[in-house]
Amino acid sequence: MNSSYLLDNGWLQKVENIYILKMFMPFPLRENNCFLSESDEGWVVIDTGVNLEQNREIFTAALAAIGISFHQIAGIYLTHYHHDHSGLAGWLQEICAAPVYLPQPDLITFKNFIDTDSYLERAWATCLLAGWPLELTQQLDNDIKHINPMLKPLPEFSLLLEGDQLSLNGQLYDAISVPGHTDGHIVFHSSASNLLFSGDNVVAHAILHFTDWPHTRLSDPYDVHLTALRQLKEMNCDAVLPGHGKVFFNLGERIDLIISHHAKRMDLTYEALQSPMTAWQLAVNIFNPRDYIHIKRLVLAETLAYLEALVNEGLVERELLNGSYVYHRNSL
Repeated sequence: MNSSYLLDNGWLQKVENIYILKMFMPFPLRENNCFLSESDEGWVVIDTGVNLEQNREIFTAALAAIGISFHQIAGIYLTHYHHDHSGLAGWLQEICAAPVYLPQPDLITFKNFIDTDSYLERAWATCLLAGWPLELTQQLDNDIKHINPMLKPLPEFSLLLEGDQLSLNGQLYDAISVPGHTDGHIVFHSSASNLLFSGDNVVAHAILHFTDWPHTRLSDPYDVHLTALRQLKEMNCDAVLPGHGKVFFNLGERIDLIISHHAKRMDLTYEALQSPMTAWQLAVNIFNPRDYIHIKRLVLAETLAYLEALVNEGLVERELLNGSYVYHRNSL
């Protein structure tokens, strides 16, 4: 793939001196965004795409189109650890020797569930608590093993902390924590340019999952995530550069839609809890997820998050039976 093809077919675009590069991924969303921009120390990459030959060719062609070399890349910043955002980081680091920054909570998750040969053993107890059968946990383990080559070689990570600042084109961007999609998910916001790199928290064409179960350590991801989104809504923002899809300009409307969507889903979860059930039993009854293992995982993840929020509100109770939590309405 050459640089002319990228420019002529919209794979490489430019917004406010920030280059947006579409990368391919073999997952339901099909594409994700990689960003390149100049900083005081050199060029910066924000999120990378998965490590496939096609994406290595796309990235190489993009550098040629921009007119820079690999060795001008001074830093690689990852909004979160997921494969479609971190996969090329190790490959890039090997070429340009740039540091790779990952949010601290996501580094813990990465070490626990990605950089390990013991995924099944580490995830099984959490999956059992939600009522997920061993067969599906094994399917998830197999899928993680299948997609993990798309993020190798693994980079050496440096910590990205909330409050860190990134200078792009002479303007400072603050790293802001928006936990949920992953425990440590970071967005970058500039109060000078009113631009926001939103990662996977807010996109224009979909509502992405707000919990990273079974990898999360958040006890109430529903409340934590929606609280962070409400705070994000209060920031001045003229344009949003999302992790997937097109740039958009109505951040407040999108956040309102997300909050309304999840409030309705939580009401639906409560109404469907007519008899004692595990989170997985309830998820199947409400949503009947299709066969793809990660769709099943995410449907269960959000159902579980709604249930835990209802427990915290005192509307639902849970008890541990045979290793799984069984939820029922509070009789009071």
